[in-house]
Amino acid sequence: MAGRKPLEIKEERVSHLLGLGFSVDYICTQLNISRMSYYRWRQRTNFEGPNIPLDNDSLDNVVEKYINGQPRRGLNSIAAHLLNSGFKVPRAQLRECIQRVDPEGIEER
Repeated sequence: MAGRKPLEIKEERVSHLLGLGFSVDYICTQLNISRMSYYRWRQRTNFEGPNIPLDNDSLDNVVEKYINGQPRRGLNSIAAHLLNSGFKVPRAQLRECIQRVDPEGIEER
């Protein structure tokens, strides 16, 4: 058998950390692995993550915390942050959320 032995990464631990809202960078640091190793593991195991659904109130809270003090953060940045945090949010729902949470920022962008 050629190559290294695949990493032993516990799906439950990764899901738990993602569910708590930690970033992929933080999770990789905690697991003592590189981002590339993390993504190869995800591909090899078909790991999808918790993909936690959010209601509008919860989504508003998460987005508000993320853009707090950074009004220039746009739709793509917010969507990437949510996905990294384990939340899969439809674009239409995210657009409506941004209109509720940061109407001034929309005009600035």
